[in-house]
Amino acid sequence: MTDVQEVLRYTLYATLGIVTLLILLFLYLLVVKLYTLRQDALQKRELEEIAAEGSAMDRYLVAGDISRRAVPRTELQYDIYERYLLHRQKLTRSQTEHGYILEYAHTYLTERLRRKLRSKKRSVRMNAMYSIVRFKMTEVAPLLLELSENKKLHEQEWFMICRVIAAFQREEAMAWLTDDRRELPVFVIRQMLLVLSESALLHLAERYDSLPSRLQGHLLDVLRIRNARTESVLSLFERMLISEDGEQRIRALKGIANFGWMSDEALEALAVRLDESSPAAWFERLMTIRLMGSLRDDRFLPYLEHWIGDSHYLVRIETAKSISRFKYGPETLQRIAEQHPDRYAREMAVERLVAME
Repeated sequence: MTDVQEVLRYTLYATLGIVTLLILLFLYLLVVKLYTLRQDALQKRELEEIAAEGSAMDRYLVAGDISRRAVPRTELQYDIYERYLLHRQKLTRSQTEHGYILEYAHTYLTERLRRKLRSKKRSVRMNAMYSIVRFKMTEVAPLLLELSENKKLHEQEWFMICRVIAAFQREEAMAWLTDDRRELPVFVIRQMLLVLSESALLHLAERYDSLPSRLQGHLLDVLRIRNARTESVLSLFERMLISEDGEQRIRALKGIANFGWMSDEALEALAVRLDESSPAAWFERLMTIRLMGSLRDDRFLPYLEHWIGDSHYLVRIETAKSISRFKYGPETLQRIAEQHPDRYAREMAVERLVAME
């Protein structure tokens, strides 16, 4: 046999081998596809039976009467019941039904979700944590804390554990937030703060000066978003108005505007600061103006009459809006439109008066 024939023979064998592998791969993918379609069809049928009006699960969610037909028996059914309850939980506005959902999940799904947390697949563990926090399974917190000690833990899981532990109001969440050694990203800090109880937020506010700087500003934002309206929170906002940090001042301005009120001492301190220097950043001027419109204190009108001629267009718009909220706002705008030395101020006053008609 010549060298050429030898090469051709090996080439043929190699080609046949590749074709065989491709056929086997195709058959494998076909089997997987058919199996997946079959599983999807089974899940769809099971889900339709569970969700049907008058079904055992429907009767339970309406009246709280549990029957064997509403209890999962197979792995597939466990998955379907978990998915269905999560979906139903989003839709329901009934506190009674919400309570039944949580009771069912705690009774029949807790142990299974514990097992999922020990899965080798990260996606399974993450999905389990999502269900655990939605079903308020606080009894699973010790296992989550155990997982948090794993040095090989992926950062996405670590962030998810942080959010869940915060939602469960555990002291560990407060410790993680206030530990400078924990490099939590901004979005995780905010998510943790947003789910903390108001009492926990107020406790952090009391310790404000000792908190890590990365936490302080976000705490001010969340106190405003959560509408924490206590004397101590207002006092904190007022104190931050004279902070050296511009971002802190802006957050404080937003917070006080949300209150719509501030103490006479803070009003006087704000006026003194504005007399000394106007905010250099246009956004800080805008938020100061918005606060003035919220408070509607006549001592602020001279500042507003000055800022309606500001070089920044958005500042002029906000100033005109704020002036219009005062008792004699329309008259003040009319006078500005006729007498103000700045052309832009006169135009903005006219624009606002037309919008008010």
